[in-house]
Amino acid sequence: MVGGLVATIATDRLWAVDFFHVVGGGMWTALDLFLGFVIGPILGRLSIPARTELTTRLMPKMVLIMPTLVVCTLAAGWQLARHLWYLDTSYSHRGWVVASFVVVAVMAVAALGLLEPANIAVLFELKKPVPDGEVIGRLNRSSGHSRRRGPPPPGTDLRGTPNGIRTRVTALKGRCVGSAELLESAKAQVKTYLY
Repeated sequence: MVGGLVATIATDRLWAVDFFHVVGGGMWTALDLFLGFVIGPILGRLSIPARTELTTRLMPKMVLIMPTLVVCTLAAGWQLARHLWYLDTSYSHRGWVVASFVVVAVMAVAALGLLEPANIAVLFELKKPVPDGEVIGRLNRSSGHSRRRGPPPPGTDLRGTPNGIRTRVTALKGRCVGSAELLESAKAQVKTYLY
């Protein structure tokens, strides 16, 4: 896709630049909506091991696909505006063109500068032999991914990695026989962290 875009920009053909801008933007939007409205709710209702498995298989592909679509769409859009003289100061709707560039630039910075690094960090954490649920939760919260909607996934009452907080609370329960206050305190901290 990138090679085709470079060739298109080099030949300066209006129809080809327009094609790359429209198709790239359509694919970017469709993929974004599909992930948000279809995969997101499904992922939220899966068990923790299934969620981890799906994420570790999907993320490497998305790390390549989304930045490519973003860069191709933006580059083709810039070339299209240049080709049609929308960047000229005498163009009557230049303010709207500049405003759209600002909006898209903010979206691209958020996608490539905030979400992408957080997703890559989550992927690296999930690939570890013992992923840290606290780190994953912090990374997801920092990128705005972990806004919990609906009831917890079936068969779970807590959120975390397979070796995460539930295992720690269970281990704490076994070690703290007779220390109900300490156990309740740990449960309250876990609930505060998760919900």
